[in-house]
Amino acid sequence: LQLKQRVYNENGKRVDAVVMMDGNVGQQYSTGWFGDNAGGENFMQFSDMYVTTKGFLPFAPEADFWVGKHGAPKIEIQMLDWKTQRTDAAAGVGLENWKVGPGKIDVALVREDVDDYDRSLQNKQQINTNTIDLRYKDIPLWDKATLMVSGRYVTANESASEKDNQDNNGYYDWKDTWMFGTSLTQKFDKGGFNEFSFLVA
Repeated sequence: LQLKQRVYNENGKRVDAVVMMDGNVGQQYSTGWFGDNAGGENFMQFSDMYVTTKGFLPFAPEADFWVGKHGAPKIEIQMLDWKTQRTDAAAGVGLENWKVGPGKIDVALVREDVDDYDRSLQNKQQINTNTIDLRYKDIPLWDKATLMVSGRYVTANESASEKDNQDNNGYYDWKDTWMFGTSLTQKFDKGGFNEFSFLVA
């Protein structure tokens, strides 16, 4: 469920506040409350909470500039719900649909906390990570065919105590990770499309 409210719209400049709710409602009980997960199946979260603007950047007036809990758009195979491109929503900033050359650029820089477990999986510590996601999309190839090239890099911002736990207390080591990908989309005259993706990590 997405809730969107226009905050400002004058002289070609626009500001919107966006909240997205995501969850699951079980069918077993008539009184299944959200958050009662001891033995239930009802969950709810604010998956996105951000402000997006358009028209404020002189070098990219057509682009959407956002700040808050959000991430780069997800790209998925609809029938399987398998996402070929996904950056989890987290606190950060980003720019979408920036027209550069024949295509458009999406870029996001987000900060996310994740759990780092020890080898017994009984103890964990919280690690802060920074992710940059860069995509060059909608590059025209031939009739109704476009290409996207993408890259993502994640690095851990570890404290001294977190590094010490990894060295001496049996916690798994964190390493910087990267992924490079490309996606070819071919649309059809009567609707629908085929998409071919290639990812390397």
